[in-house]
Amino acid sequence: MIAIVCGAVLTAFGRPVRAQAPAGEPDDTSGEAPRQPQNDARVQRPYRGIFRGGVDDVGQLLATSISFGGGYSNDRLSRPVGETPEGGLPPTFTGPFSAASGDLTYMLDRDRVTFNASAGASARYYQSRHDVLPGYSAAAGGSASLTHRLTLSGNLSAVDQPLYGLTLFPDAIAPDPGTISPMDYTQDVASGAYRSVDGTAALDYTLNERTAATAYYEDSRGELGDEHRSQTLRGAGASLRRQFTRDLGMEIGYARRLGTYDLADGSRTIRNDSIDAGINYSHALSFSRRTSLAFSTGTTAVSDGDTTRFRIIGHATLDRQVGRTWDAALTYSRDVGFIKTLVEPTFSDSLAMAFGGLLGRRVELHTEVAATVGRLGFDRGETATGFDAYDGTAQMTIALSRKLAMSVSYAYYRYTFDTGAPLPGTVFRQLDRQSVQAGLQLWAPLLQRARRPHAAR
Repeated sequence: MIAIVCGAVLTAFGRPVRAQAPAGEPDDTSGEAPRQPQNDARVQRPYRGIFRGGVDDVGQLLATSISFGGGYSNDRLSRPVGETPEGGLPPTFTGPFSAASGDLTYMLDRDRVTFNASAGASARYYQSRHDVLPGYSAAAGGSASLTHRLTLSGNLSAVDQPLYGLTLFPDAIAPDPGTISPMDYTQDVASGAYRSVDGTAALDYTLNERTAATAYYEDSRGELGDEHRSQTLRGAGASLRRQFTRDLGMEIGYARRLGTYDLADGSRTIRNDSIDAGINYSHALSFSRRTSLAFSTGTTAVSDGDTTRFRIIGHATLDRQVGRTWDAALTYSRDVGFIKTLVEPTFSDSLAMAFGGLLGRRVELHTEVAATVGRLGFDRGETATGFDAYDGTAQMTIALSRKLAMSVSYAYYRYTFDTGAPLPGTVFRQLDRQSVQAGLQLWAPLLQRARRPHAAR
């Protein structure tokens, strides 16, 4: 009962509350990139929300954020693959829960150097499981302009979480280097502790106003603690981009990724070769300067040494601004993915819709629905292992002051794998979960220094 009362106030961990920034302009405190494509013809929105406001133009910032609350979760049709090592079914997530989280972030923004670092911890108590589930995360990253043409950037992050969250949707907009995303408990499955380390490094070279080149390297490892199952992903690539007009460009590049799965009965390596020889397009549609379309294309080949599959991939986004503070977006993605703990690549098609904005000076509403269908592994036809997944969220945030906010959210998540899918023994083959949660979030700047007047934006 205490959990429910306190729970009248926990924010959805998947989406931190942030100030409302003008269109096409990043929120300096959240570390997120703009959600919609930039376009000079768009109507600029001057309003900034009251929560986390007043830190638009800082050169140095140290801040802390604390959340607490709880809610109720219901697993309606969850079916495990098999039995746990102890011989029983995985514990259920149905029932009330209470939760708390905290993080510390640091940001430095200079003329030629940017640096971000963050560390956070969270804990959740499910009454049905009779156990406290703690999680930890940390990240550091940034960029440096070595010359006026050459820029080096990098990021390193680590996560130790109590449960593995199996998501079958394409990655959302990634946070800036050195920032961490709050843990999303709505997609957790009944597996053991999960640990991962991810690192990236990139070099960007500008040849001229219309031409640029990029080279990158990535390395990541994920491990499921209760099973002898881990994945190491290493990749490198290079590309050349040419912008013909402000809206139309072309990219030519090549990348290779090697996914190595270490299992109890041996290891397996899968190779993914991608050839980016496609078009990048972003343009405000002629019938409305508030509506824009952006898409990119490419090709990829995936091989396990015996079988090779070729696939055309692409991404497209249609974005529409509504009024001064509302935005609607429709996104389609066709991709090949490597999901940690799954020993086969995924071939999927996904569609997502989002709509949100301000209901008043202090109230923000955000809704989103997504669906994905695809297959797991190289088989086709009757022998293929298919899957589908659906996700929906709705969140309302009320800014009580610049440093305090309250939010209430609802989340629905469902996925199903065909029989025979190579899943860990304690991961649900079918998950059907909905949850309601609410909470309070306190944000406080500990150190704040303005940018120097001569510093370039």
